[in-house]
Amino acid sequence: MARIVLVGLPGVGKSTVGPAVAGALQISFVDLDAAISSQVGASAPDIIREQGEPAFRAIELALLRTLLEEDIVIATGGGVVVTEECRDLLKREPMVVWLDADVDVLMRRAQAGDRPLLAGDLAQRLGQLRNEREAWYREVATTQIDANGSLGEVVEHVLECVRI
Repeated sequence: MARIVLVGLPGVGKSTVGPAVAGALQISFVDLDAAISSQVGASAPDIIREQGEPAFRAIELALLRTLLEEDIVIATGGGVVVTEECRDLLKREPMVVWLDADVDVLMRRAQAGDRPLLAGDLAQRLGQLRNEREAWYREVATTQIDANGSLGEVVEHVLECVRI
């Protein structure tokens, strides 16, 4: 069974790396935020704005639980580790890859898109999220990969971890 879960801060490249890894392994890819949007009929940012982050996290947990029964590459949202139940699920997984990058790299990548949890000073918010979530990423990850490099480099590092 092949299942890889990608975790990390917003902008680290989970939604970009995931499809490339899944393609190389010839298994399915799911972006958790996109799957939530499809299921609910609203974007992740809209759900957070209209229903609040706790409602979004409850939907995220339910869908994650379902997806973790398949051969799949999952790109989680950056905040999946905020929910203790999600962390408990992830800790049972054989391959949870923490993609990590420097804040300046995250800033360049995260500027595109609607990200309500990054509102305000982007550098400050990313630094704050790193401080809040780093221990949780470390708790659930089976491996940590430097995602500062090119897409090809990061994908190759993930695939090397899978081959071990």
